[in-house]
Amino acid sequence: MITVRIHYVVRAVITEEIRREAKKESDNTMSKKLYVKIKEQDNVAIAVQEIKADTVIEDGLTANQDIPQAHKIALCDIPEKGEVIRYGVVLGYAKQPICKGDWINEHMLYLPESPSL
Repeated sequence: MITVRIHYVVRAVITEEIRREAKKESDNTMSKKLYVKIKEQDNVAIAVQEIKADTVIEDGLTANQDIPQAHKIALCDIPEKGEVIRYGVVLGYAKQPICKGDWINEHMLYLPESPSL
């Protein structure tokens, strides 16, 4: 039960951080940014809104599939067993190669072991 509560608290904090980053980005630019990347080392970003397949997100980055709002998109090619990094933390490891622009979901990842409490 504690793990579930911690998960929801962490998720709420991260969601608020995404909102702040998205607002900061929109305040700094006239164009609406389609994703939020929190940490420099992240190799995935979070879709701010639904992104349709073949949408050019920025130079060199095009969505390969429809990406639901708040889901992850690969910012670079990730090799099989390569780290998937979100919020500066390893979220998991690719079960198979992931192409730049792919929608990433948990079924595509080997998840790391949870730390003991």
